[in-house]
Amino acid sequence: AELFSQATAAPARFWRGEFGPLPVPADFGHGEQDAYTYFDHLVAEGDLEKVIAFVNRFRLGKRIETLQSMRATGNLGEFVAIAE
Repeated sequence: AELFSQATAAPARFWRGEFGPLPVPADFGHGEQDAYTYFDHLVAEGDLEKVIAFVNRFRLGKRIETLQSMRATGNLGEFVAIAE
């Protein structure tokens, strides 16, 4: 909700990455810098709400991966600290 409020209030700042990094092709496993991704498709459509929703899901997925990795490696101290 916070990202949505910030991005809709100041879209230019959102596009500059001031509210957090935007996905790049490498985030999707593409080695080429100019690989066309689903994120690029959403950007081309121009629906800011869909782009924000995608970025939220993307960031949540990355966060879940990080927490799962921490749990799998037994890094429970940091896992608990983050959960608080």
